[in-house]
Amino acid sequence: MVTTRNVGNDRKICDGRAAASIVFQDDIEYSKKLLDGASALYSFANDKNKRHSYSCDNSNIARYYNLAGYWDEIIWSVAWMFFASGNVSYLERATEDTVATYAKAFSRIPDLSVLSWDNKLPAAELLLTRLRIFLDPGYTYEGLLRRYHNEADRNMCSYLRQFNVFNWKKKNEKIYFHLKNDINN
Repeated sequence: MVTTRNVGNDRKICDGRAAASIVFQDDIEYSKKLLDGASALYSFANDKNKRHSYSCDNSNIARYYNLAGYWDEIIWSVAWMFFASGNVSYLERATEDTVATYAKAFSRIPDLSVLSWDNKLPAAELLLTRLRIFLDPGYTYEGLLRRYHNEADRNMCSYLRQFNVFNWKKKNEKIYFHLKNDINN
């Protein structure tokens, strides 16, 4: 639950509401309500006085999550906010060099190529690639959108065996794969 005392899931709820507003766009009133809620959460998430770690006051998750990794969520949420609202300020935020740098968007760290509960970067890159291909927002945004597109291409190719990024195992007629540097497998 997001409250003024308990922030952290705000961007996750923001992007969910933004995406839902697209799904329910035929119900104009409900779609607007979802988008208004997403906008309010976006503003709340960007209030530096209220931002702190998911793990603040919750020792059960403190060892699994820290605040250093929220930049991928910024890109993910602003991409959805742009798709839902058409407001160019969200696209501008998604294509800021500093946001991409802090998110380590082009670092080629194998772990960052895998979508997970705490890594939205590959999904954000794919969503921005869709934007570049189908909506062509123009020259102003082309540079960084092209880089996101290239990174999404690399991520997709990394799942192919010949690129040797993952270990592949077959067990009980199912194929499993994990990163080669994953010490848990």
